[in-house]
Amino acid sequence: WSRSPNSFLQRWCMADRPCTTSNRATSLDKILVTPGLELSAREFLVSRLPGHPITVLKRDGSIPEGAEDAGIVLWCDISNATIGRTLEQSPAVSWIHACTAGVDQLWHPEISRRRIQVTRSPNAAALPVAEWALAAILSLAKRFEYFETMQQQRRWGDADRVELLGKSIGIIGTGAIGSAIAERAAAFGMTVVGVNRTGSDHPAFDETHAITDIGDVLSDLDFVTLALPLTDETSGLIGARELSAMSSSAFLVNVARGALVDEEALVAAVRDGSIAGAFVDVFTSEPLSPSSPLWDTPGITVSPHSAWRSPSSHRRAVLDFIDNLQRREAGELLDQVLFDGPASRVATP
Repeated sequence: WSRSPNSFLQRWCMADRPCTTSNRATSLDKILVTPGLELSAREFLVSRLPGHPITVLKRDGSIPEGAEDAGIVLWCDISNATIGRTLEQSPAVSWIHACTAGVDQLWHPEISRRRIQVTRSPNAAALPVAEWALAAILSLAKRFEYFETMQQQRRWGDADRVELLGKSIGIIGTGAIGSAIAERAAAFGMTVVGVNRTGSDHPAFDETHAITDIGDVLSDLDFVTLALPLTDETSGLIGARELSAMSSSAFLVNVARGALVDEEALVAAVRDGSIAGAFVDVFTSEPLSPSSPLWDTPGITVSPHSAWRSPSSHRRAVLDFIDNLQRREAGELLDQVLFDGPASRVATP
C-alpha cells in the first residue's frame, strides 16, 4: 500500500495508480486532485465520493498512469506553474474547481481555448484570512515587531501604540473575505470603509466607495487592507501615488495578491515615513526572494502566503466541490462559476 504523493494516500490506492471503485468509470466520474489538498481533506473527499476514482497529481502537475482520461480537477495549490502540464496530459478535463476565492494563479490559456468550466470556493478561507488580517492589524497597532526586537536584544523598552477603537479601516474588496474582515474590525469599534468596483452598499460596512475614488478615500484611513482579486484592472493598484496619499500614521495590510502592490514603492514609503508600516502575506513572486528588501525593512512584517491556512479551509472547499459535483450530475445549475464551459449551466449567485 502506497504512501506516495503520486497516489491518493488511502488504504485502497495502489502505488502510482488512481483510487478506483469501478471498472466502468467514465471521464466525467474521474477526479484529479492537486497535492496541495491537505490529507485530512483528501480523506474526507474519498469518504464522501466512494463511486468516483480519485487520483492525486504529481507535484510537477503530471498525471499518474491510468488517470489521463479524467474529466474533473480539484485545484488546491497556489501556483499556476503546473496547470499547463496537467491540461496537456488530460484532454478530457471539462471542469476545474478551485479551492480559493481568486483564480489568477490558476488561469491558463488552455482553459479559455478549451472552454473548461471553472468554479471556486470564495468562502472556504474567509475565516482564517480575516483572523490573520486582524492579527496583522493588532500586530502593527501594538508594535509587536518592536517588542520582538527588544526581546532578541534582551533590552527593556517601550514604544508608542494605538488603540483600534475609533480608528478607521479601509477594506479594498467587499467580497466574502473583505466582509469577514469588516465584521471583525467592527467588533473592535473601528469605522469600516469598503471599496468595490461600483461603490455599492454592503451591510458589513459603514460606508462604501467606488474603486475609481480610491485616491480620495486613502487619506482618511488609519489602516488599509487589501482583500480583492488580482485582475488586469487591479494589478499595481497601490503604487507610489496611492501610498503618498495615505497618512504618515497609516498602515497597509495585504492578504490578497502581491501584484496589487508596487513592492519597491512600498519599501520606499515605509523607509521614508510616508506610511507607518505594513504587514504583507502575499508577493508578486513567490516564494519571496532572499534578496528582497521586504525581509529586512524596519516596519514591514512578512509571512509566507499563510493567511488562508487552516485545518478547515480545504474541508470547506471540498464541501463546495461535492455540492457542485452533485449539481452537475443532476443537471442542475452550478454555483460560483467564473468561466462557463459547455459542460453545464451557470447558477446565478
